[in-house]
Amino acid sequence: RASPPPATTAMPWRIVISIGVVMLANSFSFTVIFPVLPFMVHFFFPSLGKDQLGQYAGYLGSAFSVGQLCGSLAWGRLADRFGRRPILISGIIFTLLATVLFGFSWSFWVAIAARFLWGALNGNIGVAKTVLSEVLSDDNQARGFAVLGVSNGLGRILAPALGGFLSDPASAFKGAFDNAFFRQFPFVLPTWCGALVCVVALLLTVFFLPETLPRRSARLHSVRVDDTDDGSVDGGGDDDGGGDFD
Repeated sequence: RASPPPATTAMPWRIVISIGVVMLANSFSFTVIFPVLPFMVHFFFPSLGKDQLGQYAGYLGSAFSVGQLCGSLAWGRLADRFGRRPILISGIIFTLLATVLFGFSWSFWVAIAARFLWGALNGNIGVAKTVLSEVLSDDNQARGFAVLGVSNGLGRILAPALGGFLSDPASAFKGAFDNAFFRQFPFVLPTWCGALVCVVALLLTVFFLPETLPRRSARLHSVRVDDTDDGSVDGGGDDDGGGDFD
């Protein structure tokens, strides 16, 4: 007699989709300005030679990753201390603000600073993957993490296309866009699209994403920090897993 198929765990689609949109916002905001980087450098340095445009555009593009290198470990530690949800919300808000600041950059160095802060104040990649690892089981983990790949791919396809299409609307579209505002900030429109995606991700995170940090781990971490501050360690509650953590 054939044995019944093993039971499968239901996919937590609400959490998976929320995390997918967070990753979409991250990849979208990261790549939406790539097509305009050389034009932005030329806008700030009209007399710069063509042989130097790529060099300065490279500085501008890599500032995000430099910031990410500096901030990722700190955001991971904060997520372990205070929870995944508040860190994801903070990362989306900072990404939104940095995206808007980049669009309103009035100099090359302001744009560099905005890109650096954009990366340094956003640790959502590692935290988002941690959330999925905590809510998915062995039988649905592959499908759940595949959503991250789809989200990243979708963001990296749509963002550069929209970024190039919407840049310098005063020259590209004329009409209502041919005004002093868009001539002064010709690259603000693509960043508004990135900010809009961040708003959607923020709403989904606030209303549909629960906290996934295990309560026992959070309490144990708090006990260790308190013991370290006091200069003494009391391991009585940690050994037997007693009712204090239930």
